[in-house]
Amino acid sequence: MRRFAIFTLALFVTLGMSDIAEAKKDKKKKKKGGEETTEQMTEATDSEGSGEEMTEEAAEEEAEELVIEMTGVADIDDIFTKANAPIESLRDARMKIENISPSLIQALGLTEGTPFSDALSDLMEKAEGKINLAISEQGVPSLEPGDAVPENVSSAIDAVNQGVSDATAAIAELSEIPAQIQEVIAAAQSFNPKSLIDSGVKPLEAPKLMKTIASNLKVLGQVKDEPEAVVSAMTQLTDDLKSAFSSEG
Repeated sequence: MRRFAIFTLALFVTLGMSDIAEAKKDKKKKKKGGEETTEQMTEATDSEGSGEEMTEEAAEEEAEELVIEMTGVADIDDIFTKANAPIESLRDARMKIENISPSLIQALGLTEGTPFSDALSDLMEKAEGKINLAISEQGVPSLEPGDAVPENVSSAIDAVNQGVSDATAAIAELSEIPAQIQEVIAAAQSFNPKSLIDSGVKPLEAPKLMKTIASNLKVLGQVKDEPEAVVSAMTQLTDDLKSAFSSEG
C-alpha cells in the first residue's frame, strides 16, 4: 500500500511538471515513466529556459526575478536560504552597473533614458576634448578632467568614475557564487517524494513541495550563470568608455 502511495505521488509530480512546462512554452515534451527526481525536473526546466527564443526584454525580466520560494519545511528551507546572500550580491552588482548611465545622464542634465553612447558623446562635446582616459593595471578605465572643464562635466566624470569603481568592487565579490550555488543545488536535488514522506511530510503535501523545489532549482540554475552575465555587462560598459575616450586628450 505504501509503495502504491509513493508511486501515485510520483505520478502527480510528473503531471504537475508537465503542466508547468506547457504554461511556460507551447510545446509538448515526452517524459519517461516512473518517479522523477528533482535533478530530472531541473534538467527539463533548464532546457525549457535555454534563452534561444527569449527576447532581450524577457531575459532582463527573468534575470530580475531571482527569487527563492520558501516551503515552510525547515529541512528544505535551511538549504535554500543559503542562496539568499549570493543572490543579493548579484543584484547589488547588477544595480551598480545599471546606475552608471543614469548618474551620467543626470549630471549632464540630459533627458532621462538617453542612451549611454549619446551621453558619452555629449560629455565629450561639453568637455571640448579636455578629458583623458586612464587604464589601471587591472584594465579598469577612469576619466581624468583637464584644466577648466565646466562644473557639469566635472560632476559627470566623478559620477562615471565612482560608478565604475563601485561596480568593479561589487563584481569582485561574485567569483565564489557558482560554487556556492552548486552546493545548494546538489543538496536540494537529494529530495524526492519518498524522502519527504519519510521525513514527516504528509503524503498529500509532497507533490506541492516537489513543485516548489523544482521551481527553486530552476532559479538556482539561472543564479549560477548570472555572474558571467554581470561581468559581460560590465565589460561592455567599460569597452564603450575606452572606445569613446581612447582618442581624447
